[in-house]
Amino acid sequence: MSMLAALAAAGTATAQQDIAPEPQAVVLTEVVVSARKRDERLQDVPMSISAFDAAALERTSTIGFVDYAERVPNLSFAPARSGPVGSRQLAIRGVYGTGTVGFYVDDTPVPESMDPAVTGLERIEVLRGPQGTLYGARSMGGTVRLITRQPELDLSSFTGHVAASVSDPGDLNHLIEGSANLVISPERSALRIAAYQRAESGMFSRVPGRDPALPPSTPVSAFARRSPVDDAVTEGIQLDGRALVGDSITVRPRIWTQRFRIDGFPLADREPGNFEHRRLFDLDEPGSDDWQLYSLNIDADLQGGTLVSSTSLFRRRLENREDASELATLLFGIPPSRTVLHSITTARRFAHETRYVSSWSGDWQLTAGAFFSESRDLYEFPPDNVIPGINAFFGGAFGSDVIFTLRRESVTRELAAFGELSYAFTDRLSGTVGARWFDNRVDTTLDQSGIILSTESLRGRQRETQVNPKLSLSYTLPSGDLLYASASEGFRMGGVNTFSESLCAGDLSGVGLDVEGARSFDSDSLRSYEVGAKTERFDRRLKLNGSAFYIRWRDVQQTVPLVNCGFAVTVNAGEARSMGAELDASMDVNDDWSVGAAVGYTDAEIRDPGGVATLERGARLAQVPEWTGSAYLEHRFNWQGRPGFLRADYTYTGASLSPNNSPLDPRERPSYSIVNARAGLAFGTWEASVYATNLLDERANLSDIPSMALELPGRPRIMTNRSRTIGIDARVRF
Repeated sequence: MSMLAALAAAGTATAQQDIAPEPQAVVLTEVVVSARKRDERLQDVPMSISAFDAAALERTSTIGFVDYAERVPNLSFAPARSGPVGSRQLAIRGVYGTGTVGFYVDDTPVPESMDPAVTGLERIEVLRGPQGTLYGARSMGGTVRLITRQPELDLSSFTGHVAASVSDPGDLNHLIEGSANLVISPERSALRIAAYQRAESGMFSRVPGRDPALPPSTPVSAFARRSPVDDAVTEGIQLDGRALVGDSITVRPRIWTQRFRIDGFPLADREPGNFEHRRLFDLDEPGSDDWQLYSLNIDADLQGGTLVSSTSLFRRRLENREDASELATLLFGIPPSRTVLHSITTARRFAHETRYVSSWSGDWQLTAGAFFSESRDLYEFPPDNVIPGINAFFGGAFGSDVIFTLRRESVTRELAAFGELSYAFTDRLSGTVGARWFDNRVDTTLDQSGIILSTESLRGRQRETQVNPKLSLSYTLPSGDLLYASASEGFRMGGVNTFSESLCAGDLSGVGLDVEGARSFDSDSLRSYEVGAKTERFDRRLKLNGSAFYIRWRDVQQTVPLVNCGFAVTVNAGEARSMGAELDASMDVNDDWSVGAAVGYTDAEIRDPGGVATLERGARLAQVPEWTGSAYLEHRFNWQGRPGFLRADYTYTGASLSPNNSPLDPRERPSYSIVNARAGLAFGTWEASVYATNLLDERANLSDIPSMALELPGRPRIMTNRSRTIGIDARVRF
């Protein structure tokens, strides 16, 4: 759908609408989502959802995760692992931590740290609250779903998109996208091919210098200033097929591969406005993220319903490198050497789901199915992590220059059966009961050695079987407004901690743990209660949706960094409570103007620390802001017979706490606001726009990142947002 042919859209995430360019008048359309694994009108789904369609993503200059995530009430994110590539974790309604938010591409579960390009997306759905019944272990806080555009069987077409922009600091950025819909057999089969490349210039410079945390006598090598050192390129290809077999079976194969490269860490030293890295040596810190997604969906239309089979294979390889030249001086008191630490993460996941979705004519409806997945995750520091010459410096005492080598592998198996049964008691009152039975097992092995690690091999297993229930009621008022209430449970799997027992015993004792008790951790679970309303007024020109929630979270899994030994452990830390609300409003004031706003409030805190020394009763949950919000204003016009628009967007993220490198005294992430603007005109099949992102050039602290080795005292490395960027783009469709 043409962006400028949809300029009358109401524009918020939860209610997008289209406009025909001539005559200039609002044509209201319904937003359809598949949050409950069946297509439904958004305003009829009894849960809190934000949804962005393709036109909205274009109008708001969205190219990646951060661009849309900041506009979702009560969604927050932060890096939580060493290295900026693949380290992101999400939180919805205060439920933060590894594996608390599900991330899906259509029916395929993928890691939440992924950042697939929005090219070729039909829409994005963000489901708040536990989604344990239909989506399983990784959705105790909610679920983010990327819904891709399927090939059309009746019309071949082509879409092209090019953009160029300049960042300050930074240089020229560019984006090239193209897709073709090829009808192979009219009304029977088609193929969609899409490719894209996005290049972002770096913002950071590297200069020779000694950090104040190092001794004054520390030598500094001489090298020329380098700028920028963090250029990044994302490239990808999508192949989607669609074929109708007979009259009732649809087959949809897919291949999607994406490659990301960055020359250096996009991290600011000490404060997010610092774009200069002062270093002892001119050493690069590159990162990469390569993944491939293969899937096959088969939909069979049966009498009274649809049988869906979804099978997928996901592969991923992440690499990060970090300058650790100060390590030798900090640990051993010897002159610094050219040291770069290297980590590799690989993942492989097979997943299959078969489900039945009814379309019965009576009062009953059913969604039921079975799910299986097996994944292998390998995290390793290969033997190239060395301090050159350290063994010779100490007269051969270490036997080699290898600082440490580590290989941690986890194999996770998930088996589940699920179902939701709905019944319409009257024309206005409906109820749903659901449950998910699951049997999960995690096997973990660790092998490690090196100068700063004892030679150890560790093995562990965690297994559990449970049932997760859900209950909801909804009532439609005579006005058409929807009221709903729900009670549901969410969970995530437990696991095994792996760490150096000899090195970390002191760190563990310092946070109130012992070696034996820290070897593994159990599952945690929560119970959520939600009430909400979805309303429409003025011939559906005004949409006002609101919800309130209360969450009781037990045996909370909390990551405790062991700063001195360089590891981290996950522990079950008592109990937490989260409560709050969301309010989302959008309105077409008239045919020319639309406004909207969304706000979220979360009060999330520890109620029982469970004996963990890094936590205390009443402490705020990590990385969760109290307030999040967004607003927009859009004006539509005709200029010499050409439809055009002006749009401004504002997002706000409140302050939060990061315990990544300072668990006993979490660091504050100050609040920040982002303003974007865009204007465009249509010229037949062509569209042209100018835009500005981060117009006020806000320097946001998106959280400090744990070091692969040791954080240099007094020098946190902070993930920050992109600087002010101004650009132009053009699209063509035929």
